Amino acid sequence: MADILLDGDSLDLDAVAAVARGGARVTLTAKAQQRIGAAHAVVQRILEGNEQVYGVNTGFGHLKDIRIPRDRLDALQRNLI
Repeated sequence: MADILLDGDSLDLDAVAAVARGGARVTLTAKAQQRIGAAHAVVQRILEGNEQVYGVNTGFGHLKDIRIPRDRLDALQRNLI
């Protein structure tokens, strides 16, 4: 069975099915790893600053204006999963 290469551009339903149903192995390309790193850096800058950003350091939906305390942000993200 072939590896599924995640590059951030070419994922299709057949690849998702191969992973979900067939146990195909997933590998991140260097390009995808770089993009994840860049996104992580953006989130880190937000968390270190005072900017209020929906879903990063606020609640969701009707709670969008509620700022989540820094010591609860890990729990917020974990609970989303």
